Amino acid sequence: MAEISSIVTHPFFQFLGRFHPLIVHLPIGFLIIAYIMEMVGHFDSGKNRHFRQAVPFILVAGFICSVLAAITGFLLSRGGGYELEAISSHQWSGISTALLTLITFILRQKKTYLPLFTITVISVFVSGHLGGELTHGKGFITQGLVKKGNKSEEKIYMAEMAVYPDVISPILEANCQSCHNEAKANNQLNLQNYDAILKGGISGLVVEAGNASTSEIIRRVSLPEEDDDAMPPEGKKRLDPDEIELLKIWINSGLPKDIMVADFDPAKGMIEIIRKINVRKLANAKPVFVDVPEASPKRIEQLIQAGFSALPIAKDYPQLQVSYFNRQDILSQKKVNLLKSVANQVVWLDISGANITDWRFLSVLKNLVRLHLKNTSVSDDDLQYLRTDNLEHLNLFNTNVTQRSLEKISSLKKLKTLSIGETGITTENLIALKNARPNLSVNIGDKKEFLLKGAELPMPSFDLNMIFFDQPTPLKLNSSIVGVDYYYSFDASELKENWKKLDGNTITIDRSTEVNVFSKKDGWQTSRVFRHHVFYQTHKLKDVKLSPDPSEKYPGKGAASVNDNNLGSIRFDDGTWLGYEGENAEITLELNDETAVNKISLNILVDNDYWIFPPKKVGLLASNDGQNYKRIAKELQPEPQPTDENSMKTIDIDLSGETARFLKLEIANRGLCPDWHPGKGKKAWFFFNEVIVE
Repeated sequence: MAEISSIVTHPFFQFLGRFHPLIVHLPIGFLIIAYIMEMVGHFDSGKNRHFRQAVPFILVAGFICSVLAAITGFLLSRGGGYELEAISSHQWSGISTALLTLITFILRQKKTYLPLFTITVISVFVSGHLGGELTHGKGFITQGLVKKGNKSEEKIYMAEMAVYPDVISPILEANCQSCHNEAKANNQLNLQNYDAILKGGISGLVVEAGNASTSEIIRRVSLPEEDDDAMPPEGKKRLDPDEIELLKIWINSGLPKDIMVADFDPAKGMIEIIRKINVRKLANAKPVFVDVPEASPKRIEQLIQAGFSALPIAKDYPQLQVSYFNRQDILSQKKVNLLKSVANQVVWLDISGANITDWRFLSVLKNLVRLHLKNTSVSDDDLQYLRTDNLEHLNLFNTNVTQRSLEKISSLKKLKTLSIGETGITTENLIALKNARPNLSVNIGDKKEFLLKGAELPMPSFDLNMIFFDQPTPLKLNSSIVGVDYYYSFDASELKENWKKLDGNTITIDRSTEVNVFSKKDGWQTSRVFRHHVFYQTHKLKDVKLSPDPSEKYPGKGAASVNDNNLGSIRFDDGTWLGYEGENAEITLELNDETAVNKISLNILVDNDYWIFPPKKVGLLASNDGQNYKRIAKELQPEPQPTDENSMKTIDIDLSGETARFLKLEIANRGLCPDWHPGKGKKAWFFFNEVIVE
């Protein structure tokens, strides 16, 4: 037996075994096609009898491929990485499929032929299912039927979370366990349970209690994706920085198992990161506009004639923004019926100030994202008619709602902003709501912020909304709450406790950077972070060339968009953006003189909903004569994630005073939409406008 074992583990036979994932699909295809042809020929033996004539040949091909799949599978299983007991069912089901195929071929003239053929095809599916579970984990075939997010939603409150089962284990489950589980332990490493993690794999320990810097798992997940040792391997979802940081804190804390997160030392940072992730979960519960047909033009015209305003939310979108703002007449049943006739299309509705006596119509507006009911008679009972799951913005200012409505408001999981001043809801109610929903922005009206003392401070801002500078410039911060202290950082990833306290309320800008500021005051929760990107543009551009030209759909202002000090907005169709669909772009910049360059900044747009993604990489070349270029930088960009928000971003390339008169930016489009995106396999867009040279 030892001799046989040494033979099958020989590198040559292991090389052959790695063809199993390719070969295993051949018998599946052959046998299913043969079965379909047999059935078609059986039930229509006249016109389609030629189908049945080809079946014996395909059965033989299926049998040969089944045998090859069984042999290569056997070789692959003996190469390590799989528990032999775990692969036993898959192995014998594969052998059974090969034998059933042979018997089906032999008995093709007998009465038992069709039932036997059916059993053979069922065997194909069983074997494939067991193989899928080996590769992707137990329950793989039913994972798509299980509603995702349940586990994280159940454990969103830190008082209920234990460190290992509710924080660390989900990270490993989502990113590592498809290759490192009990059935498929690559390199004999199983990351499916706590004891197995401590045991390590064939290369030794992967976690060293108290020392994340020397732990192999941290080294592997921190490597660049293109590195051969990087984990997860290229093509699979990478851990985000917060997940890696949680693993580091867990290891440095001695690998605790059952300690509750709420009992964890706040100074170690785990609580802060989990709080940020939980806020992001709620913030990223982003509504997706339901795919609806266009409303009848006749219906829209009738709405307008009845006093409504009705417009598409964006060009080429069937969803509508409808308002009946500050009308003094009663919103009659006839008008309500007109509104209900386009209920599926209405996503934004403003009926502030309208005279409404019956609110039951709210129950049919199930696709609402924004709803303004300011200065209306809506009450607690009326608010219960809301049936939308996608509501992000709700204005209840100066209405009849009381604390009875808080349960309904709290149930709106995707709610981001709430205007609720001049109601029967007390300050204590609002503070409790803010503490339960820290990401929820609550507005109670001008000059009444003191009512929310003990809640979150309003976000600070700059007196002057300046973006471009060519010399050191002081910017003054302000807050609607007096007596606050400001804390700032030029690195948003830095832990907040390390941010510097501002002496006064003025920051001097002398570089291109992102300024991050929050305010703090005793008796209040700290404000959210105010982020403001500024550009220190010291080099003017003499000329700009684009190659190729941008898409005719989104041409911006051509090359002028690169150097007009206009960053545009987060709307892709605002006329400032240069769009490239599935194509790379090249920007050639000519400076007035040969000069030292310290930084290049490229302003881009990210909008998953409209298939607009960051580039795959950005390269920079320099030249003094415009003919001979040398490469001076190449920046790989992070993979887009489903949680990326619609935003403008800046790609900065730092240089060391490189001297040049001509600069060339090579921007590699991502090519196709990511696998997780609804547009998977379709061309991805890349949008940019301003380029700043410092």
